[in-house]
Amino acid sequence: VLDPIADKLTQISLAIFLCYTFIALVPLMIILLVKELIMLMMGLRLLKAGLPPFSARWWGKLSTSVFYAGVLIIMAFSPKLGQTGVTVISVIISSLLLYSLIRYFMLFSRYIKEGAYEQLS
Repeated sequence: VLDPIADKLTQISLAIFLCYTFIALVPLMIILLVKELIMLMMGLRLLKAGLPPFSARWWGKLSTSVFYAGVLIIMAFSPKLGQTGVTVISVIISSLLLYSLIRYFMLFSRYIKEGAYEQLS
C-alpha cells in the first residue's frame, strides 16, 4: 500500500523540483497532479464501495518508467538538450501520463457501468 504512495510522492517531488529550473515542465507537473488526484478519487470511490483498487496495468507502469527515464535524462543532459529537448521529453511524458489516465478512467467507468470488477482484475 505504501509503495505506490511513495512512488507518486517521489514523482511529484521531482516534477516540482525540476519546475524551478525548467519552466517548460510546469504543464507536466500540472498534468501529473491532476492525474494523481483523479486516480486517488477513483481509488477512494472503490474503497468506499468495499472493493480493492485496481492493480497496476501496463500503461501505468509504462508512463511511470518513461517519467523516471525522462527525468533522469533531463537531469543528466539538460545542458546538451537545451530548452527544446527538455520540452520534447516533457511532451512525451505528459502524453503517456494522459494516456494512462484515460485508460484507467475507461477501466473504472466500465467497472461502474457493468459492475464487473472480477472481469477487470
